[in-house]
Amino acid sequence: MWTVSILATQYADEKLASLSIESPTNLHTSEGLGLLVGLWCGRLHDRVQTDEGVLQFAVGFQIGEVVVEPKGGQISNRGRLQTTGGHLKVTQSEVDQAKRHGTVGGQLGVNFTKWIGSLAKADANVGGQVERTISQSEHKDREYIQHFWRVADAGHNYWRVYGLGLNQENVLEHKIIGDEPLCHILPELESTSIDVHVTFRCSLRDLWFQRTSTVPAPVDARFNQKQAEINRAAVAARIAALAISRTMNIGDSGVTEGDVILARQTLRAVRKTRGESQQ
Repeated sequence: MWTVSILATQYADEKLASLSIESPTNLHTSEGLGLLVGLWCGRLHDRVQTDEGVLQFAVGFQIGEVVVEPKGGQISNRGRLQTTGGHLKVTQSEVDQAKRHGTVGGQLGVNFTKWIGSLAKADANVGGQVERTISQSEHKDREYIQHFWRVADAGHNYWRVYGLGLNQENVLEHKIIGDEPLCHILPELESTSIDVHVTFRCSLRDLWFQRTSTVPAPVDARFNQKQAEINRAAVAARIAALAISRTMNIGDSGVTEGDVILARQTLRAVRKTRGESQQ
């Protein structure tokens, strides 16, 4: 029904992320074709020269987005991938206690960042991510249950993936998706071909950074300790951005206003004629 060709993956650094898109024949129908997207992530180890010596560091990302942009077709609303990565259960008595202490907020009447911290469900970093997590909630038997997505169907043409719980640092690592179709593409009226561009992007605000050398961190007496840490984190993000863009293989689509495109691949599908389909 369809003849598919796929271009080679363009990536910023294969240690950070790589894509592999497919559309096997068992996902082809007369109505369209299924898209199988494989995504692998990891950590980049690099070094920079400073006045104090060589600074070695590792970077990764804790949240990313897979963007699907079809031309000559559209994404079907059916069969869109979404998987849960865990859940948080809060009893009615805990909710009542939260209300008494003025922590009511959000859809369920609970500030889940505070709840996660207070109940020792996760550390502060995880709590910060939960606020950005697309999740599903339910209320039954005097319990609130919040399900958090590992892969979230976050918009009409993009999916958000989380490193929450994958490792101690909640960094996206190893194989993230690729065992099930991400979505199905339907051709536009009278269209005989579809081009599908798949991109994996991350934001520098979701950057994970770790020093791996013993070079001492400079102390700036003009700032208190907390502000100095914030300043260092901002500098670390820019260092990581430069390290990524230094090996960028994606032309002008590297480091923009806080976003980094880590991988991109294109698939082209051409509808077979009736004679070709019968061969």
